[in-house]
Amino acid sequence: MHRNPHPSIVEARGPRAFTLVELLVVITIIGILIALLLPAVQAAREAARKAQCMNHMKQLGLGAHNFCNTEGHFPPQLGWTRRNKTGDVGVLFFHLLPYVEQQALFDQTLVTQTQGHRIYCGTIQRIGGQHDERLSTFGGMDVSTYICPTDDSQPIVAKWWGWSGGCYAGNFQIFGVRTQTPIQGSSVGGTCNVGTWQPRWEGSTKMNDIKDGSSHTLMFAEKFANCGATGPWGSPGAQPYGGNFWAKWDDTDYYQATFACYTTGASSRFQDVPTPWTHDGPCNPTLAQTPHAGSMNVAYADGSCNTLSSSLSGKIWWAICTIDDAKNVFSETTY
Repeated sequence: MHRNPHPSIVEARGPRAFTLVELLVVITIIGILIALLLPAVQAAREAARKAQCMNHMKQLGLGAHNFCNTEGHFPPQLGWTRRNKTGDVGVLFFHLLPYVEQQALFDQTLVTQTQGHRIYCGTIQRIGGQHDERLSTFGGMDVSTYICPTDDSQPIVAKWWGWSGGCYAGNFQIFGVRTQTPIQGSSVGGTCNVGTWQPRWEGSTKMNDIKDGSSHTLMFAEKFANCGATGPWGSPGAQPYGGNFWAKWDDTDYYQATFACYTTGASSRFQDVPTPWTHDGPCNPTLAQTPHAGSMNVAYADGSCNTLSSSLSGKIWWAICTIDDAKNVFSETTY
């Protein structure tokens, strides 16, 4: 029989198994590490989405400037390329398509070569007694430059509505007409006749019209693609349903991709992640909204982009929306 020559030394044995307590401790530690890591991962993803959104803003700003260099003025919120009713007719983001690398999509709306203009009507329409099958709908079509990946409401619009939801809006004080109060209206005869909308919507602002300085004037801001009402449909005082459709020709309503329009002054300040954005939520379709908690991505009239804090006062917000009456308001606070 083999004997241990050193009885005081215990013979080595196989690996000892974890006890239940030790296993629970390990699981707890792993859970704590995941809990600490998850917010950091989520923050990193949101930072990437926000950066992508800012890049889209930059493209929109450059597109508007390229349009201005070509036509001599910024595109209209809704109307013709040129004020003499020539060129192409449509909403702001329709006019920007060729300047955000969407020339092919823009060309789908060519009515006829003989008429020589493009017109967006949402579907095939007769224009002056003529029609062309190439005039097609944009319903449900996504343009990547017009989408912020943080806006959860955008896919809902693309799925449920016949129009196309976007996540950015134009400043009506630049792209519309500021001398009259915008009104809601609808098309005449279903042929994209924008006569009932003018002159309240078809602006032709030039760069030298921006007296407050292009670096102090907003051009684009974020806005939820789908934005509900203050109360149930038809209830007293309820806002009509609204949202932000980059391609919508038939009505000048709360679905138009604009801000600083129906609501003006300090009360027009943007909303910070109004939740829920659905029918009975606090989302107001007459305002801009940011899906990035705490700050809003914006593009200025000089082509630069920045963020605005959600603590920004309504007075400062309106000052940077208007183009010729900021005066000395910028000395009050930084933004």
